[in-house]
Amino acid sequence: MKSLLDVLTADRALPAGCDRWGIHTVHPDLRSRDGYRWPWPGQWAEAPGPIDTDNTSECPVEVGDGICLARTWRAMASGGVPAVTLLLCAWSSADLLSDACGDTWRLRRAYVVDIVDGARLVREHGRGANLRGANLRGANLEGANLRGADL
Repeated sequence: MKSLLDVLTADRALPAGCDRWGIHTVHPDLRSRDGYRWPWPGQWAEAPGPIDTDNTSECPVEVGDGICLARTWRAMASGGVPAVTLLLCAWSSADLLSDACGDTWRLRRAYVVDIVDGARLVREHGRGANLRGANLRGANLEGANLRGADL
């Protein structure tokens, strides 16, 4: 079974200056839980600061203290935003602030590559998917084949 990032990055090359992929779920207006507005694809999302150098967790302790990307549905759900509008992002290891859990990263900046319809992704690739912890509230999954999905 392919991971979420494997599905999203198949046949894609990392943008120049980036060496990792990540995802982030946002509201339809591209705002995150705390109101940060992510840019459209083709632009860098940058933490406005100040960066708390004492923070060793994978999540910011206050607005401005980094931006977060995830590797899995479960990690993405930690922000409490329904996984309907997803951002596929690329990032550089040089921008890593913390990865305390290994599935979520706190970064100085990330390059927004694409906007992804999370509900469509589940409909097309949901069979056998591990959606444990995914917040799919508001997702229209009519017609989704979730046979074998770990819910």
